[in-house]
Amino acid sequence: LPSANPPPPPPPPPLHPSRPLPPSPCLPPSSPSPLPSPSLLLINTPVESVIMKFGIAACLLLTTIVSVNARKCNTCWLTSLQCSAVKPISSTDSGASPVATSSCIFGYSDGTYSNEDPENGLEPLVFNIPIKTGCGLKSYTDPSSPFYYCNKTAASTNSKIMFGQINDVLQQHIKGKCDKTHVCTMDSTGSDTYYSNNVGYTATIPFISDKGMKVFAIVYIDDPSTAGDVQMVELTVPKLDSKTGNVSSWKSVSVIDSVYSSSAKGVYQPAGGSLTPWCTAIGGEKVPVSQDILQFFSNKAPLPTEMNYGWVTESRVEIDYSASVIKRYALGRIQATATFAMPDKKTVYLSDGSVVYMFVSKLVKDLRNGTLYAANFSKETVKWVKLNSMNESDMIKEISSTPTISFSNYWEGSAYLDATAKSCNTGYKRVFTDQTQCWRPKSAKDKYACLLYPKDCAMFKGATYNLSGVTGFAYNMDDKGATGKELGLNKFFISFSTVSTDMQTSLGGSSVVRPCGSVYMFTIGKVDNCTLLNANCDDATKATSAKSPYTSYALNSYKVDIVNGLPLDTDRSKCEPSLPSQPSYIHFASYHNTLFIADGGSLHESNHVWLLDFSGQGRPFVPTSIFRAPRGSMIEGVSWMNNLVGDGRSYLSISVGSGPQPGFIGYLGPFTLKGYNAGSYDMLTNIGCPIRGEQDYLYDATKYVDKLS
Repeated sequence: LPSANPPPPPPPPPLHPSRPLPPSPCLPPSSPSPLPSPSLLLINTPVESVIMKFGIAACLLLTTIVSVNARKCNTCWLTSLQCSAVKPISSTDSGASPVATSSCIFGYSDGTYSNEDPENGLEPLVFNIPIKTGCGLKSYTDPSSPFYYCNKTAASTNSKIMFGQINDVLQQHIKGKCDKTHVCTMDSTGSDTYYSNNVGYTATIPFISDKGMKVFAIVYIDDPSTAGDVQMVELTVPKLDSKTGNVSSWKSVSVIDSVYSSSAKGVYQPAGGSLTPWCTAIGGEKVPVSQDILQFFSNKAPLPTEMNYGWVTESRVEIDYSASVIKRYALGRIQATATFAMPDKKTVYLSDGSVVYMFVSKLVKDLRNGTLYAANFSKETVKWVKLNSMNESDMIKEISSTPTISFSNYWEGSAYLDATAKSCNTGYKRVFTDQTQCWRPKSAKDKYACLLYPKDCAMFKGATYNLSGVTGFAYNMDDKGATGKELGLNKFFISFSTVSTDMQTSLGGSSVVRPCGSVYMFTIGKVDNCTLLNANCDDATKATSAKSPYTSYALNSYKVDIVNGLPLDTDRSKCEPSLPSQPSYIHFASYHNTLFIADGGSLHESNHVWLLDFSGQGRPFVPTSIFRAPRGSMIEGVSWMNNLVGDGRSYLSISVGSGPQPGFIGYLGPFTLKGYNAGSYDMLTNIGCPIRGEQDYLYDATKYVDKLS
C-alpha cells in the first residue's frame, strides 16, 4: 500500500555543476582553487538596425545551429560569451589609447547566464600590455609622455636587445633617430638604436618543466623598412591573491632574439602566423629584392638569393628556453599571408592571399615531407587539385645547388595559339608569373616547378587563383568538448579583406562583391584520389579510394557572408562602423561557440576586434566590438587561449602595430570558466601543448620530431 507520507521527490540537479575533466598533467593536485568574485553584468546595446543588414545570411546560419532543450539537461555546460560593446572613436576622442570591453558574461546550456549565478567565479576583466616596442634594454622615464610604459621589470632584464630591435647582417644594431613618442626611423648618422613598431602575430606558449610553469610569446616583427625579425618575450601570467581577491597583471621578464636554422639564412618580414596543436608558431615570409639581401642578410659570397625567402617558417621554444626559427621547404614557396594547422597535426592550410592551399604531411607534427594541394571554389563547393609532393631535404639541395633560379628553368613556354583570344596549344596554359605566352612545367622539373612557383601551378591545374585578400583561417578546434555535449560546429572559417568582382565572378553561386570584406564558413570532410577535381573513377575504385583518404580535414562546401562589412551609404570609401571592416586575423573559441574577428585596412576610423556568438542561445547573431586599437594602428593578431596555464583562466591575445605609436602585445582577461577546477588543463584537444621539459613524464609524447640544425 502507498505510504500516507511519501518521501519528497529528489532535488533537481544543480544549475551549473562542475564540468568533468581529467586530472591535471601540469599542476599538482594540491593547487588551490580560484576564489569566486562578484559577477559582472552585460551592457546591452541596440542592434535592430544591424540585424537588418545581415538579412538572409544570418537566417541561414541560425537554422544550422543545433538548439538545446534548455530545461532537460542533467549537466549544463558553457555555450556562449557576451560582452559589453566598445564604441567607435567619437569626434571628441583622440583615439590615442587602446580601449577594451570591461565586462562579459557566460551563457549556459540551460538558457541562463553567469550574471544570474552568485557563485559564477568571475573576476574583474582588464586589458594588460606587458611590453611595448622599445622596452628591454632601458626604460623611458618621462612621466609626462603618454608612452610612459616600460616597467621596472622590463628595464632591469638581462635582455640583449630591445623589443622590436632589428639587427643587421653582422648582428649589430641599426642606427636611427627616435622622437619623443618613441617612433624611430633608420638614419646612419643617428645616435639611437633603431627599433620597429611593427609588432605582428603573437603566439603565446606555455612551457612546463621541473622548474615550474613558464610562458613565452613568440612575436613577428614585420618591419617594412628592414628584414624584420622573430623575437620571443618571456612573460609572467597574472595570479590570484587569495587574501585580497585581486588578480595581478601580465608582465614582461626578458626579450630573447631568435636563432635561425643553418638553411634559413634569416627571415624576411614574417607574416600570417598561427599556433599549431604541437605548440609551435607557423607563418610566412615575404621575398626581398637584391639590395635588401645585401643590406640585411649577407654581403659575402655565396650570396643568398631570392629563392632563399618566401617559405613557410616554424618558430618554437627550445628545451633550453631559446627561440628558434626553421624554414619548412616541403610546403612550397607560398609567401603565406595566412596559416592554420588542423587537430590531426598533419593537415595545414596556407594562402598567399589569392589561392588556398592544403599541405598534408606524411607524419604527425613533421612538416618535412608531404603533399601540397590547391582549392577550386565554385558555387559553394570545394574541390582539390594535387600540385606535388616534396621532401624538405630535396628542396634544400635544389635551391642550394642551383646558382641562378628563374621561372624558365622549371617552366617551358609556347606562343599563344591565338594572341587575341590568348588561347594555348594543347598541354600549355596561361599562368600567373608570365602572361606573354603559355606555359607548362618541364617534365624533368615538374616536382620543383609546382613547389617553387605554387600559384602558377595552381592556376595551371585548375585551382581558383583570384581570391581577393585571404587574411585569416579559423576552426572549431574542440568539436566535441570535454563533456561531448558542446555545440560542435565542426566548421572552418576564412576571412577575405575584400570580395572583388573577379573573385565573385570566379566563385559564382551566392557570392557577392564585398568591398568591406567578408567571412565564409566551410564544412570539413574527407578527400581521396577519386574526389579530386576532374577525377574519373568507377564505383569499385571509388570504394577502394574512400578507404584511404589523404585527410579527413579537407574543405568540402561553404556558405558565403557569415558576417561581412558594408560600405557607408554617405561615403562608399568607408565601412559601416557597426560591422567588421576588411577582416584580417580570426580565431574561434570553441567552448564559447565564439568567433573573434580583427579589422584590417583603413576603412574604419580605428580598427576593432569583434565577437560573434554562434550559440543561438536567444542572442542576436550580430558582431560586438570588444576592443579598439589606437587610431592609425593595425591589429596584427588575435588568439583565444583557453585555460592557458591550467588555473581555469582564459585570455584573448591581441597584437597591435604598424602605427604612429609603439607596437605592443596585449591580453584581455581573465575569463574565469565556471566549473573548471584548479589543475584541469585542456587548452587544446591533445597533449602537444604546452611544451614539456625533459624531466616531465609527457616529454617523449610532446617533444619536437626534429632538432635545430
